[in-house]
Amino acid sequence: MSGAIEHSSNAANQEAIDRSCRLPVLMLVVSGLIWLAVSGVAGILASIQEHGAPLFANCPLMTYGHLVALRDAGFGFGFAGNVGMGIGLWILCRVRGAELSGAVAAILGIVLWNVGIKFGLWRVLNGAGSGIEGLELPGQVYPVLLIGFGLVLLASALTYFSRKQDELHPSLWCLLAAALVFPWVMITNHQLLISDPVRGVAQSAINLWALSTLQWGCMAMVGLAVVYYLVPEQVSRPLHSRQMVGLVFWGFLVLGGWTGLGASAPLPVWMLRMGNFASVLMVFPMLALWLNLRGTTLGTSACCSGKVETKYLLWGTFGLLVSLLLTVLQPVIGPSVQFSRYGDGQARLFLQGFFLLVAFGGIITVAPRLTGRNWCCEIWLKRGFWITSIGAAISSVSLLISAKAPHAFHLAAIGELALVWGGLILLFQVLEMIVSGGIQCSGISDVLKALRAKVRGGAI
Repeated sequence: MSGAIEHSSNAANQEAIDRSCRLPVLMLVVSGLIWLAVSGVAGILASIQEHGAPLFANCPLMTYGHLVALRDAGFGFGFAGNVGMGIGLWILCRVRGAELSGAVAAILGIVLWNVGIKFGLWRVLNGAGSGIEGLELPGQVYPVLLIGFGLVLLASALTYFSRKQDELHPSLWCLLAAALVFPWVMITNHQLLISDPVRGVAQSAINLWALSTLQWGCMAMVGLAVVYYLVPEQVSRPLHSRQMVGLVFWGFLVLGGWTGLGASAPLPVWMLRMGNFASVLMVFPMLALWLNLRGTTLGTSACCSGKVETKYLLWGTFGLLVSLLLTVLQPVIGPSVQFSRYGDGQARLFLQGFFLLVAFGGIITVAPRLTGRNWCCEIWLKRGFWITSIGAAISSVSLLISAKAPHAFHLAAIGELALVWGGLILLFQVLEMIVSGGIQCSGISDVLKALRAKVRGGAI
């Protein structure tokens, strides 16, 4: 009897937690999926430009450089930034067992973040981007993005300290690292490459370091936070080894930034040697991640599970392992493929084959709990999984083999089209859950009540 009462109490507590973070998380998820569609369309048009340049010859906005910059910035800041913050907020509240504090600050931060992205992408299309590969947003939007991120981080900090727990979940290690790495890299990038740019080879070194640090110290950490929290929950087992989690955590933080200084980078020899050495050492985080997840899922039906979210998470983790393997082999493969599209394929494998799949798995898990409704058409969720997974595979493999099959990169457009299709399937299903459940009105009402209470209290 007492066990049943305790289970009921925990369920009620989780419902209250989900209700408290419902509006901010759904805002971030929907915004991220919209930006993913924008990024995907830009990627399709960029792929068409590669073998059909006269198509947009009279449209200055549609040049190849503008479209690639829009694709990369839309995915990195629009999709990954929004969805990463959204799922991260939900995991934080669940792990700490506390309702979201500072919801008003979080919502203001979300609005600022997306306004900054919209303004930045418009400037990129008009040729006023930063010109820095992978970080094309103009310098004017950096303060807006950092203030918006800071407000979301403030709400996260208030939630974190609202309840004390002796043990820190491994997912929170990763989220904390990502929360610290992102502003550090952005401020460094703005100061050394935009505001007061350094000269010579230092520009290339800082740019490559910033991209690699964001990849392994921020995006990989958010993806691992989702995997470390949801995979054990779905197989009803704890993580196999916290020590292995620590090895992966510190390996990504310490070595990740150096891996970008690879064999084909235009840098001094000592930097290349350090980059190659760091790439080889990534074999230890790779093995630790594989052994940990194997120990967690061994003997369960997770690999054969019919749950779409489980498939997304496991296939996304497999994509990360393959990406790590290619990073380890970089010193050997790099010199022979440096004049092909291999590097782009490796980046897409990480972004689409790992982060996008894991993020979709997180969204499919979180959305029903926030809305209190089931998916309207589960068959399309399953179809969306195969469409998205095959699209990510085509998009990355077609570029990885471009050194041996030069014309294979034309298939990347098919992969981009499949990813847009899969993203739209998920977006429409999430919107259907929100509209049919009347989530928007109740969420706004809660926020307005909280805002009035804070105003009466004399502090916002």
